[in-house]
Amino acid sequence: MTVNLVTMRKLVRDRLGVPATDDFITDDIIDSSINLAIITFDSEHRWPWNETTADLTLTAGTNWYSLPTDWRAMRAVTYLHDVLEPMPAYDLDRFIQGSGGHPRYYAIVNDQIRLEPSPQNNATAKMYYYREPKLLTLDIDTTRCPDEHVMALVAKATQLCATRESERFEAQDHLAEY
Repeated sequence: MTVNLVTMRKLVRDRLGVPATDDFITDDIIDSSINLAIITFDSEHRWPWNETTADLTLTAGTNWYSLPTDWRAMRAVTYLHDVLEPMPAYDLDRFIQGSGGHPRYYAIVNDQIRLEPSPQNNATAKMYYYREPKLLTLDIDTTRCPDEHVMALVAKATQLCATRESERFEAQDHLAEY
């Protein structure tokens, strides 16, 4: 079973004990709380369901490349059969500047990845990375996380809504369950 936004919204409303006609805790408020709960939950761990890969098309003599738009954190970069070593950009500037060869190191700078030394041939590297959380906007949107974690998201979203209502004790109960 995959849980969509409509179902999660209903679960949050049921936990809060507010009807769908409530004009203080609207669907928009609940949706925002659900998305904030997803962001919070995803930031607590590098979950396997957020792992993905992307090919990086390398051009000879070029060592700066754009990261995927959904990139959050790097797990590994491979080139041919080697795993490249991560290194701070400052160290790459100070110690490792090559004019071409077999990339051995990488650094993340803003929304780009830098390889050193730059590749001497056109080739393909593979990035293993963690994606940004998938936020829910349409009623049919579903989370990436397995169903067994959905109730944690619902508890967190409910806690956020209860905090909005200034129901501190109720919010603490939901936070404890989260």
